[in-house]
Amino acid sequence: INQLNKEVAYLEKSIQIYISSDISSESEDSEEITNFLQYQIKENMNQNIINEVSNELNIKSSQVESVLKLLEDGNTIPFIARYRKEATGALDEEQIRVITNHYEYEYNIDNNLF
Repeated sequence: INQLNKEVAYLEKSIQIYISSDISSESEDSEEITNFLQYQIKENMNQNIINEVSNELNIKSSQVESVLKLLEDGNTIPFIARYRKEATGALDEEQIRVITNHYEYEYNIDNNLF
């Protein structure tokens, strides 16, 4: 987590420097580059949360990713547990609920830090 915080701080500082530079203010691409860097920070944080959840729950990160993707697509926990066993590695409803709650908790903590 300390390494993640250092990486995020470095990327945030890079964005601030880039935004404040005279070159970036005249460039049409500055907003696109800023958005890309912010997206990279978010993706890095999300992947670290997924890894943390999988390590703490002693399951594969691909299982966590599958559950989150299925939920993002609008599937319910009971539906995922019953009909998407192949995607989740046969996780049951309770395991999926724990993944969801744990991920949301970690995500909220990380977003409140920055």
